[in-house]
Amino acid sequence: MKKPFFLLLFLSFIVARCDDDRDISGQSDTQLAFSSRIIEAESMPAEATMQWQEGDEIGVFAEGNIAHRNIPYSTNGAGYFSSTTPIYYPTGSGSFNIIAYYPYTQELTGNTLPIDLTSNSHNILYSNNLKGMSAASKEMLNRLDFNHVLQRIYIRLRMADESMRTGNLEAHLEGYTKGSLSLREGALTIDEGSRGIIPLEVTNSGNEWIIRGVLLPSQSSSVELTIMIDEVAYKWNIPLIQKENYIYTYGVELETENIRVTTPLTATNSGEVYNLRPVNFTPPPVIPTDPEDGERPPSRIYMETPVPASGSFSPYSYQVTHMVSDLSWLNNSNASGEARNYTIHFDTRETYPVWVAYPLHPTYMLSGNRTDDWQYDPLIPINYQPDLFSGWQTRTVSRGHMLPSASRSASRNLNRTTFYFTNMVAQNSEMNSSTWSDLEE
Repeated sequence: MKKPFFLLLFLSFIVARCDDDRDISGQSDTQLAFSSRIIEAESMPAEATMQWQEGDEIGVFAEGNIAHRNIPYSTNGAGYFSSTTPIYYPTGSGSFNIIAYYPYTQELTGNTLPIDLTSNSHNILYSNNLKGMSAASKEMLNRLDFNHVLQRIYIRLRMADESMRTGNLEAHLEGYTKGSLSLREGALTIDEGSRGIIPLEVTNSGNEWIIRGVLLPSQSSSVELTIMIDEVAYKWNIPLIQKENYIYTYGVELETENIRVTTPLTATNSGEVYNLRPVNFTPPPVIPTDPEDGERPPSRIYMETPVPASGSFSPYSYQVTHMVSDLSWLNNSNASGEARNYTIHFDTRETYPVWVAYPLHPTYMLSGNRTDDWQYDPLIPINYQPDLFSGWQTRTVSRGHMLPSASRSASRNLNRTTFYFTNMVAQNSEMNSSTWSDLEE
């Protein structure tokens, strides 16, 4: 009867050996731990950066070692990661690469991380900078450099009236919601049949609200942002920029009948400014029905702005005014508050500007400062605008400015606003560089 006992003891010894990773051939008894950093976009508000929180978990793979796949590592909050089931350094000449991602997903079985922003609208980070980890790496600082996989949006909303702060506030994006990340290659794939609602996180901090979230950096031209304040909807389209690790920032001020949007967000809310009305808002007529009733035209109508004789705009048009809130964009300006830049009346069916009206004054001009920074107009939905990054597909037609670049040359920031696609018309290239150029001068 002793043989079965010894056999059972021998089998138990084998199982114990298999359960102890440190006894795996080619593996040392020294655990891997990591420091880390999160690589952030340039020129972004400090409060929009991501910081590790105590208990945050990442998943770690030792590429080429099947025993070390999707190992959870957690941080103390300072970016130092360790594990209760760690990876060990190899021995001898053995080596492997480290791949890490955030947040840790226990259910992950393969090398592909599924992304669904409808249910998990959070940051996703990826790191693959640690190559050739060997026994010699024990003497080195093993730092994981994490990049953001998704683009982000950050909005700081303030309310001009105390009574407005008691209302409910919700926000969401409408865009692509699903995709996947290959952990082996670090490649992002987007499910282009997955357009839907992406919820945004809304938090209150003192006298302001912070809205933040993520979006898939697709080849689509724009995503639609909706802010709901007491069931009143404000919408605008965000032109997408094809850059990795990019963050869209906005300063928003809620006023009585509109919101005032500034982009990009800065400490002083200086930048491109525009006003948005609620979705179901009906604007007052430009010309009073009865000239004796004392009504005034809207504040964005200026001396140089044409006014339709009918008193109302075509439903197939957008009329917007670009404002300058940062007066350092101008040349020795004595203005205070905001200064108008130019007004555009845009035909949404034919996708061209019917007219552009603007003041012409030395305060807007200096020599040089041309940017050639072709971009969508942030005030008009992108689906109405032509894509003119490469111009028209013929050498005989040029992108012709309505508001000349030289008329807004006081600074590079000001000059960029003349390169919006809504300020362009198709012009014969020869005429554009000769007759039209002479007329502008």
